[in-house]
Amino acid sequence: MSKDLESLYRVSSWPEDLIGGGKKRFEEAYRVFSNVIEHRWFRDFLLNKRSILILDLCGGVGVGGISLAKVLVERGFDVRVIINDLRSSALEKAKIYGREILGFDIEIVLANALDIDKYVSRADIALIYGLSLPHFDSYDLVYLIAVLSKILGSEGILAIEEIDRVWVLYSQRDKKDYFLEYSDDRYILSGHVSYNPLRGLFKRVFIDLSTMDRIYADFRLWDLASVLSTAWVFFREVDFVPIKSFYHGIILARGSRGINPSVYREKPFK
Repeated sequence: MSKDLESLYRVSSWPEDLIGGGKKRFEEAYRVFSNVIEHRWFRDFLLNKRSILILDLCGGVGVGGISLAKVLVERGFDVRVIINDLRSSALEKAKIYGREILGFDIEIVLANALDIDKYVSRADIALIYGLSLPHFDSYDLVYLIAVLSKILGSEGILAIEEIDRVWVLYSQRDKKDYFLEYSDDRYILSGHVSYNPLRGLFKRVFIDLSTMDRIYADFRLWDLASVLSTAWVFFREVDFVPIKSFYHGIILARGSRGINPSVYREKPFK
């Protein structure tokens, strides 16, 4: 799976240079978290805290975790950052950017996010930033949020950036089957291949038209209500902070219900 992701991100046009071409993306994340930590849950949580442990899942080069850490460091908190991803190339960049931007070393975990509890037992803030949820099918997400509820406990906060992809499909129906993107002098063509109704997965192909390199990938096109309701099963409270529009923002959850995640480890459909 890690090789598939490495190949996918080589073909995709997602910027990963936080201090160069991707600096705009980092600055946007910094503005997002400067706003999100003003939410009353964060204000209450941070009131008596001096040290904060951030767990950034599917973090890639660290856009989310490093930007949130920068916001908190500038407010006087001692921050520890753990960034998880399946791509070693991204995590190596994250270490460099963490040192350059934050002035201290971050920690990395090269592993599937679904196995994060094997490496991390607790966190104050668990973060999934960068619209990563399509990599998880319906059953994966149930297990992942169950695991995070255990890691965060009764006080920690889960923050997930997400977009309502059902609304996007409805409002941009002409882009459902084929979509052409342009980035860094490259055209990337993506197209629908098949659908698995039992897992809710769309298979799409991505083709770099300059080289004709292609990669196939499965995606779960989540809507906000589905993610919020899944989080609500495992957390006592959920909320949503819009950041760009009514269908794009940060999902928040807090107050673990204490449900054992192990009962959700084995999926009914492969």
